[in-house]
Amino acid sequence: MKKFKSLLFLVILTLSNQTFSQGCIDSSLVNPEIFCAEIYDPVCGCDQVTYANACAATNYFGVSSYTPGECGSNSSCDASFISYADSTCGFFFEASGASSYEWYFGDGNSGSTGQSVIYTYSEEGTYTVCMYAYDDQEELCDTICQEVYALGCGSAAIDRAVANPILIVYPNPSINGVFSIDYDGQIDNIELLDLAGRVVAAKINKEQKIIDASFTGPGKYFLKIQLADLSLYERVMVLK
Repeated sequence: MKKFKSLLFLVILTLSNQTFSQGCIDSSLVNPEIFCAEIYDPVCGCDQVTYANACAATNYFGVSSYTPGECGSNSSCDASFISYADSTCGFFFEASGASSYEWYFGDGNSGSTGQSVIYTYSEEGTYTVCMYAYDDQEELCDTICQEVYALGCGSAAIDRAVANPILIVYPNPSINGVFSIDYDGQIDNIELLDLAGRVVAAKINKEQKIIDASFTGPGKYFLKIQLADLSLYERVMVLK
């Protein structure tokens, strides 16, 4: 059952009116009212994603065709991609391991093609970016999905600035990786995140409002600051 649930988590995609991967994903097939047993009988979808069973592939994810067994054993490529935020809500993506690439960015807009692409989100949020890789015969040979977190744009950024004009993180950038928060109210929780939204280990004293990230590498991070009724994200930089 654990393997079934973890696999479901890995293949959750943001379905929209788009048709992903040359017609493979058909959103009209999705029927959340159907109950699929938690049985691990894997199938390989036409998008080269392994699903727990045929029922889940069709009714939960809209996969229009599949073959028995896990994906990957007969893959003609081993693709991957890297990403990093190059500006506020802007991301650079670069793929490798295949002949051509198709991208979808999880916000309902049309996709893009190319080995390297730049995409800017209009609103803050967590988005699932999926890259479909094709071999030299123009056959789909691999699929990679990765979550990114866009921060500092759209109406949410404006609302946050209005709601909390007096919270200050300093020094920023920090030479030694230690930050303090100047805020008169109570802070419920503090987390240090990387640019993909993953938690990074740091020594945090929420009572004294001090974050010690001195043992992390240099670079850009986010501080997630949880107040009573509001989550704030502040971009910080560690210099070493």
